[in-house]
Amino acid sequence: MKTSILIISLILLFSTLGIGQKDQFEYGISTFPSLTFAWNLPKEPSASFSGGVFCNYNISNLLGIGGALEYKQFNLKQKQFLGRTSRNLFEIVKFPVWASVNLNPKSEGKPKSYLIIGYSFGKILFSDAAEFEYNLTGLVDRVHFGKIGLESRILLGDKHQFTIGQHLDFTNIYDNRYGRIVDFQIVIRIGRI
Repeated sequence: MKTSILIISLILLFSTLGIGQKDQFEYGISTFPSLTFAWNLPKEPSASFSGGVFCNYNISNLLGIGGALEYKQFNLKQKQFLGRTSRNLFEIVKFPVWASVNLNPKSEGKPKSYLIIGYSFGKILFSDAAEFEYNLTGLVDRVHFGKIGLESRILLGDKHQFTIGQHLDFTNIYDNRYGRIVDFQIVIRIGRI
């Protein structure tokens, strides 16, 4: 409940701040093809996907904040006894918030580079965690992600912006020391200013 109130408050805050301020408020769609790893486990990296809607607000020429609603799906693959591979499917809804720092604030009309630091709250909607050799008890249903990344934002005309970059998300989906997840994401966003 508290998370829902926080998310609604952030959306209202972004909406209010964006009114009447040219080129400072952006909203749009995003997609994140990624490669997901599980540390401390003999699991193979797997391709994964997430996508959703986002908004960014530039507080100044140097600092900005953003938020999103994203859906994430990933598989964790593990080689089993006798060469079989088990797959563990997870579907998560995420609510990321972040701060962005403009790394080249004096560039006019050129692509701008941003350092992204943030946090995501996630809820596991579905998990098909199969039994395998390693006992991974304690799968949690609420997930907390850390986020760090670099983005390049390019203006497309007067009203649109294209963003491409890389993010690193990290979390632990089990309440013990096993199952740490690291997600290398390619960020692709199209937004309206």
